[in-house]
Amino acid sequence: MCLRPDGDFVSAGQAISAAREKRFDSALNEALSLKDPEAKILALRHIASLASRSSDVKAIGRSLSTLNAADKPGYMDALQQRLLTLLATGDIERANFLRDQLLDFYSKRTGSTMELAQIAISYATTGHIEDANAFLKRAAGRVKELNNKDIGVLFGLIIKATQGVYPPPQDFYEFSSDAMRLQAYVQLAILFDRSGQVGYARRVTSDMARFAQKSSFSVDGREATTAFSKVLIEAM
Repeated sequence: MCLRPDGDFVSAGQAISAAREKRFDSALNEALSLKDPEAKILALRHIASLASRSSDVKAIGRSLSTLNAADKPGYMDALQQRLLTLLATGDIERANFLRDQLLDFYSKRTGSTMELAQIAISYATTGHIEDANAFLKRAAGRVKELNNKDIGVLFGLIIKATQGVYPPPQDFYEFSSDAMRLQAYVQLAILFDRSGQVGYARRVTSDMARFAQKSSFSVDGREATTAFSKVLIEAM
């Protein structure tokens, strides 16, 4: 958006602002009027994520169905937020149904280890630790990458964060690669934002940016861009 401050991206920002004010119909109408496909997807992802946190059933349905037609991965990301909302409000039956849908989708999609870990994180952050561990075990039977040490380290980091402990820099040294450290920052930013700890979400995003500026930083450019885009869409 900073690199391409054209009219459609400005309008996308206005649509997102409307969604933050819970004017979801106006937000969606403005987003759908955008001609630039990247600006439209950016707005729709934000709007769907914000709607998924609300209790507005109509807004949730319309925003999710609209995003589903335009961007399937974005739609599944929005469902992750919906899962957390259902768990936070105690709607366990619908949450478990959605959990199984997400598992079926991501287990068939290569490179979705973090998305599956995020499902377990949603259960853990709402106090369902046993369910989180059971899900990880079940998902690891379908996606072997979930068995690696880094996922265990991430889960431990997340559990501490849910208890209000901001992770010190040394905690990140336990990960095996910069790529995994970057993903840990992403998951923490999303966690803090979704749990209402906006100050921590912005702080961890700032730490993430400083980490990426180090001369020794070794992460593929496309992967780093995707990580920062995810934080922009879901936690800023």
